[in-house]
Amino acid sequence: MQAKLDCNPLFIGFGKQAQEYASVLKHYKIKISSVCVTNINKKKKIFKKFKIKNHYNNIDQALSEQNYNCIFIFLPFDLIEKKIIDIIKNSNVPIYCEKPISLSLKKIFEVTNILKKKKNKKFYILYNRNHYKIFKVLKSFLDKDKFKSEIFIPEKVKDTIKNININLKGKIKYHLTSHWLNFFFSLQNVKLIQPSYSKGSFYYQFKNTSIKITPNGKGRIRACYRSKKYILLLETLEKLTIFKINKGKLIKYKSFNEKLDNRFKPGVKNLIDDLLKNKIKNNTKKILDLYKSLEKLNF
Repeated sequence: MQAKLDCNPLFIGFGKQAQEYASVLKHYKIKISSVCVTNINKKKKIFKKFKIKNHYNNIDQALSEQNYNCIFIFLPFDLIEKKIIDIIKNSNVPIYCEKPISLSLKKIFEVTNILKKKKNKKFYILYNRNHYKIFKVLKSFLDKDKFKSEIFIPEKVKDTIKNININLKGKIKYHLTSHWLNFFFSLQNVKLIQPSYSKGSFYYQFKNTSIKITPNGKGRIRACYRSKKYILLLETLEKLTIFKINKGKLIKYKSFNEKLDNRFKPGVKNLIDDLLKNKIKNNTKKILDLYKSLEKLNF
């Protein structure tokens, strides 16, 4: 694929996730114009690796220089919502922002309202799992046939609070659960609803689709899609096995492993490909609806 060489991004934040995107851009010989981090000296070695000339430790200054034509935001999860509105207000270029865009419904309302005032503002939240090859394979099957699906999400609430940040208590639904549900909701393009609650689990029930979320449940995320011709088994969002049904017998047809099939972090290269082909569309309205559907979750 021939990349558009007029992509001159400003990276705000340059941690591990930012470097995954930077590696893909380097693969396409696209140079990062500028970077803004808290401690420039700490990152000098990695800046040299990616040949980034302009370094800032102040976001306002980085935005004012205007030596870029798009912005990638890779701030820590608890800083994005504190900085995002000022970044939107003080820039006039497309913005691609790491998730979670906010840790509350109120804040994402503020973001969407600001974007409405900035007409034609291109803004995309980087849900890279929606760019998995597995996502595209699943969607191609689900669009062509009628499937019944059962999806199970064991959200590791206690482990997340313990291992990531105690301040995530009550906000895990935005920090993590939104990622998983965005993947499954986008696959089937369903109208988002509030879940019901029964015996320790939350349930999203749609026609032919059931999503069960169990706080601190055992195991990993998994989904099973069944039609008269196929069974699609998804594990951890990264592994997919497709079986054909022939005279009542299951015959393994194809399998995919997103981590093994990618030179780069799963989904990131495909996302950049879509961005360079101008296939990326604003998804804030979709994410606002998603956040509304999370309100009854109590973690």
